[in-house]
Amino acid sequence: MSLVTPTSLLDVQSLRVVLTAPGGSTPRRPLVDDVSFSIHAGESVALVGESGSGKTLTTLALLGLARPGTAIDDQTKLWYEGRDWALLTPTDREALRGRSIALVNQEPLAALNPVLPIGDQIAEVVEVHAHVPRREAWARAVEALAEVGIADADRRARQYPHELSGGLRQRALMAMALVLSPSLLIADEPTTALDATVQAELLDRLRERRERTGMALLLVSHDLGLVAGVADRVLVMHAGRLVEQGPVATVFHHPVHAHTRALLAARPILTAVASQRPEHETPQHAAPDAPLLAVRDLAVHLRPPRRGLFGARPVVRAVEGVTFDLAHGETLALVGETGCGKSTTARAILRLLDPTRGTVHLDGRDLATVQGEALRHLRRRMQLVFQDAGSALDPRQPVGRSIAEALLAHDLASGAGVTARVASLLEEVGLSASDATRLPGTFSGGERQRIGMARALAVDPALLICDEPVSALDVVIQAQLLALLRTLQARRGMAMLFITHDLAVAARMADRVAVMYAGRLVEVAPSRRFVTAAQMPYTQALLSAVPPPSPGAVPERIILHGESPSPLAPSAGCPFLPRCFHPARDATCAQIVPPLTERAPGHFVACHKEPLSPSPTHP
Repeated sequence: MSLVTPTSLLDVQSLRVVLTAPGGSTPRRPLVDDVSFSIHAGESVALVGESGSGKTLTTLALLGLARPGTAIDDQTKLWYEGRDWALLTPTDREALRGRSIALVNQEPLAALNPVLPIGDQIAEVVEVHAHVPRREAWARAVEALAEVGIADADRRARQYPHELSGGLRQRALMAMALVLSPSLLIADEPTTALDATVQAELLDRLRERRERTGMALLLVSHDLGLVAGVADRVLVMHAGRLVEQGPVATVFHHPVHAHTRALLAARPILTAVASQRPEHETPQHAAPDAPLLAVRDLAVHLRPPRRGLFGARPVVRAVEGVTFDLAHGETLALVGETGCGKSTTARAILRLLDPTRGTVHLDGRDLATVQGEALRHLRRRMQLVFQDAGSALDPRQPVGRSIAEALLAHDLASGAGVTARVASLLEEVGLSASDATRLPGTFSGGERQRIGMARALAVDPALLICDEPVSALDVVIQAQLLALLRTLQARRGMAMLFITHDLAVAARMADRVAVMYAGRLVEVAPSRRFVTAAQMPYTQALLSAVPPPSPGAVPERIILHGESPSPLAPSAGCPFLPRCFHPARDATCAQIVPPLTERAPGHFVACHKEPLSPSPTHP
């Protein structure tokens, strides 16, 4: 069935990507099958679907590329601006890829060269495709960085990828893709790991670019809220096929295919989640006695390697003055932008980093005073679920053995008891006992995350720290894993510190939400008050940046200008002051760090001023 038109910028007909046999000979089975669609100049099209549905394979095929072990079937027809891709020479294809069609990857660290400054990498694109002198190429690279909202672009262009935050790296990758003004930009999950404000800023830049230049956009995403505010049309993929496509409003309000309805039903909507919670929340499984975890004035100052032989070693103030309690059975969500100190706080709690200042007490015991065997025993009561379970598992070792290691290390089972316990843990997280013999690479991303949970639960922890456990998963798998975590918590009575940048996930999972900015806690509140009565200006900006739940919804948006303060040069006063929009900000804000004070029962705010009223409307 052909759905292409001769006036399209890009026409795709009967796209088929197959898995090849060893040696690249006989095709085995299709991974993408009979996909047809078109994209017009200036149009924004979203390609959505669950993990493994074939979205990334499809986008690579549009560039004439295929992953190792796969091939594009000869029957596939691709036209770009009316030119048959199959008839183009390799040189013509190479020119189109860089100049007319550009790609923004999900992982900027994987896409950027770690040993070259950002500016050199962008300038190289200009030199190769525009054939201009080096000086002009560098000037265009700096200009491209400024256009995507990077302040002090000339200085940033001289920095290496590891010196930039996640949001800045993604902007740099976007600048590289846009520097030659392509007619079509393919953005493959470009904002998945970014907080709401950075995500909204990047999408605003893409929207402005489209309006100014007429560039077409193919946005690959599993975030349907993000799609609602960006796309003109939506293509829904499932099991390698397009199962539904149409105008964004039609797909959202009148979905036809069962998989589309499942995707829409699984997405968390911030206000709907918050409305289900009481105003002043008591954790369902919390005990009334002393807190399980007590963190007081926690600070972590890091010293990276010095620059040059005689250069001074700078001090990175990653975490500063963090204080909170976590009750038995309670869930506290820790939210904030990339690089604000969330993961560093978790590592300091686990004693994977030694705090510079402050104390961490678990069941009344000061972790700083515990060493050796006693520390190992206490760590059994605290376990970590990683963001990328694939990287946390040994790729050469069956997953059952990885789970068994925790049991053996703490003498919790032996002999046949280990096998039985591993089988029980796998079944508890929704897998099969027979999966114990398989290697991590044979599982999907969601399944690997379940294995990571099983390994963490093997030692019966009292505290489970989840560091972005569902950020890279589609909404269906995400909903399943969040429900699983809540079930496990209810069954085991454990507390959770849940780190996330997704505010709807935080509101769904947590009894309370703590907001972090530039290494400090700036607001802590029960989940419902966090959504409906936020008082700290930064929290209000975060909430206003959450994508709308459906097409046509236009929430009141707070635009933040500038960048977060550098942990190398913290300000004397409020860290949010350079970006603050409060009309009453004054010299006090510049001179004194605001303390975290209780303004309502359980609601703590770090701000010298009274909250802006009314609070912004959130989607």
